[in-house]
Amino acid sequence: MIDLRKKELPDTIMVDGSFFKIKTDFRYWIEFSERIKDGTATVIDLSFVLEDIPALTLLLNQDEFLKALYSFYNNPNATPNNTSADKEQVVDYVLDGEYIVGSFYNAYHIDLTSVSMHWHLFKALFVSLPDDCMIKKIMSYRAYKKTDEKYETQLQKLKNIVSRQDISKANLQSLLVRDEK
Repeated sequence: MIDLRKKELPDTIMVDGSFFKIKTDFRYWIEFSERIKDGTATVIDLSFVLEDIPALTLLLNQDEFLKALYSFYNNPNATPNNTSADKEQVVDYVLDGEYIVGSFYNAYHIDLTSVSMHWHLFKALFVSLPDDCMIKKIMSYRAYKKTDEKYETQLQKLKNIVSRQDISKANLQSLLVRDEK
């Protein structure tokens, strides 16, 4: 989550009470997303996003490092997003690269091939891309599920989800699953 009360975006993770510097450029985290796809990545496989961490520290705290890295990658947000209950992937940062670059350029005049950008800023801009940009259209097509509900009923459910102020991060996924049914 981007905390507007703070000027800087996070560049560390906390493990065992200590802060460890990480690489924050979006390119590292797109590579991270590729390495975790099959669910078998180890902390050693993912250590390329860490800066100067002694191997012993890394190995002694493997589980905590993995949790902290996944948390940074996912960048939790209390506002529900287009997360599907069956975890259907609607975007692939590598295969959809051309559409993402084009959409960022059209919407924000940012050339992703020539800038450095914090992962959390990249994600914030990505989720805020206009619905009429190509990558959002592609994601919409991939996420489409036929339903018998009227369009107005679906919109009301979405409104109810987004307007809830008491959404806890822990209950977000269960809320999305319940409201999609």
